[in-house]
Amino acid sequence: MKHILGLPHRWLGTAFTAFILLIVAYGIYAMQHPSGFSVNTITTNVNQGGALAFAAMGQSIVLLAGGIDLSIGSILVLVRSVASHVLHGSPLQVALGLMACLGVGFGAGIINGAIVVYGRIQPVIATLATGAIYAGVALAIRPRPGGDVSEWLGDVLTYEADLWLPEVLGDTFLGNLPSAAIAIGLTILLVWMPIRHAMLGRTIIAVGSNSNSARISGIAVDRVTIMAYGLGGLFAAFGGIFLAALTLTGDANAVQSGYYTLNSLAASVIGGTSLLGGVGGVLGAVFGAYLLSMMASIMRVTDKILGLIEASPLVQPLIEGLVLLIAISVGAAGALKTKNRLSILGQADRSRESHDIWAAVRLSCGLVAVLLVIASAVLISRGETPPFFSPDFLLLQLQSASFLAMFAVGAFLVIKIGQIDLSLPWAITACAMIATSVGGAWAIPIAVGVGAMIGLLNGLGVAVLRIPSIIFTLGVNSILLGLMVLLTGGFAPRSEATDAMVFLGADRSILFLPNSVLAALAVILAMAWFLRRSRIGREIEAIGFSEGAAYLSGVRTPLVIIGVFMVAGMCTGFGASLLTGFSGKAFQDMGSPYLMPAIAAVVLGGTRITGGSGHLIAVIMGVLVVTLLQSTLAVVQIPSAWRQILYGAILIVILIAQNSETLKLFMYHRKMRRSLQADTAT
Repeated sequence: MKHILGLPHRWLGTAFTAFILLIVAYGIYAMQHPSGFSVNTITTNVNQGGALAFAAMGQSIVLLAGGIDLSIGSILVLVRSVASHVLHGSPLQVALGLMACLGVGFGAGIINGAIVVYGRIQPVIATLATGAIYAGVALAIRPRPGGDVSEWLGDVLTYEADLWLPEVLGDTFLGNLPSAAIAIGLTILLVWMPIRHAMLGRTIIAVGSNSNSARISGIAVDRVTIMAYGLGGLFAAFGGIFLAALTLTGDANAVQSGYYTLNSLAASVIGGTSLLGGVGGVLGAVFGAYLLSMMASIMRVTDKILGLIEASPLVQPLIEGLVLLIAISVGAAGALKTKNRLSILGQADRSRESHDIWAAVRLSCGLVAVLLVIASAVLISRGETPPFFSPDFLLLQLQSASFLAMFAVGAFLVIKIGQIDLSLPWAITACAMIATSVGGAWAIPIAVGVGAMIGLLNGLGVAVLRIPSIIFTLGVNSILLGLMVLLTGGFAPRSEATDAMVFLGADRSILFLPNSVLAALAVILAMAWFLRRSRIGREIEAIGFSEGAAYLSGVRTPLVIIGVFMVAGMCTGFGASLLTGFSGKAFQDMGSPYLMPAIAAVVLGGTRITGGSGHLIAVIMGVLVVTLLQSTLAVVQIPSAWRQILYGAILIVILIAQNSETLKLFMYHRKMRRSLQADTAT
């Protein structure tokens, strides 16, 4: 028999392994915990992992369809913020509030799917942008933690079942079951299982297995993909409701968004869901979520990890990061068992359609110009003078752009080969903190060297282990966070920026131009020349178009990919040095504000997000566009939440416009008119 209850043996084996590991982990935890296997302890543990279990279920459904959703955590936090406003009052009001929360989550997922399908935007970028929008909306709804969630709803969802079961059942063993476990089980049985065994569930699996075959077979691939994202948002909404009921408050916490997104991916992989789509299930994701939660709980009650490492709170983030990275690495390694090297490389084939880089740049510049006009009109209407053409304002923008430019150069190199690096936030922090801790004349070289080592790790994971870059670099980002917490004790190093950092990052020397601008410009020009003139530059472009074809043509693809990640890391380290000099010191999480802008600058600069096509000078134009966009929204004094919403929305609009057939048709006719005019002139 190839299937049991309609489920493939391969997935059942992985999910069962996750279940056994969960039982073992809980046994270790119970032996360390003073209360052992008490009902209260079990209920507490089930509650702690409940929200993550729902988020992992949603992520698994999207992965099954061959997609990925980096906004899962943001949707969960958004629904939690909404819940803190609507889940109170009479039972009827609470019921209506629950429907509203589920509608918000489902609607957010549908929006994700529609942007991916009809906007023709890669899921990574689309959901990264929508995640920023949803996080901004959550912050606008709930600017500070608080709210009023019905206590009776919280009790029903988070206490034992005897609280709401009839007395005849509550007095049995059923009364001791955690309500959260029952809620998760009922959600699987009543929501997912009917879908899984209906036409929609089968088509989701078919699309994830091979979308081209599914389309030829008559399946409405676009509609199924959108529904898969909608279901992912729906399950994330269940998680947001549960978290609101558990805490009785709402909180638009950006850290929570990242936590649930990353851990939902790891839990899905641990539970047997393939990163390539088509294989997996929500039950395994639940086991994976609780296994991750239990590992964190074990570290809170044990004295030493594996009898060797002291389990202090400072070590926990590092251990959790290592567990996440190992989990996703093992999951990705499953692809190597079923596919040979050339088959896997074939996954990276990119489009070879003509791509007008400068048309994308002109579109981005035009949109920012319109925003500048609108912002100037708003400021004039307030009786204020627009500062946009002030020399001091422009020099400050150039200085701000120089830091972003270095990070964008690294992002560009990685995207050029068809990969993406999401370890940037804590790579910046790690480079800056380690360099300032050492100090002296070697601070900047050390920052660059640390960046190169981070790039080496990322490159090995992507090129040798064949782990998708989005997954592996997210795991590396988590490890770097743990390392910095362990290194600094949760605080910034006492060392301030060195004199060399201040000179390069903050001082001005030639023609009143900031030194950071001159330094960044020198690196960019050298990099542009190298990519244009060298053989490696051509190999990078070849890998971006088709890694498989480049490999068969004799390109040493693993070495090139590793080298690109290392150079990108060195750019990150140098940029971190400039930023530290400008700020005067290194501090925790100093790199978080730069991930989205760096990727946005690359995309707005006309680089194809799937790799191959792109020009470094155009990326610098994208950096200037992003910098002006950020400063324009800040000058108009738009609240930070709405700035985040507008920023993500503008990025999506530009991406959709770049990919639209209307724009391509316009550019084609424009090119033809110019050709006819040239022929007529001759």
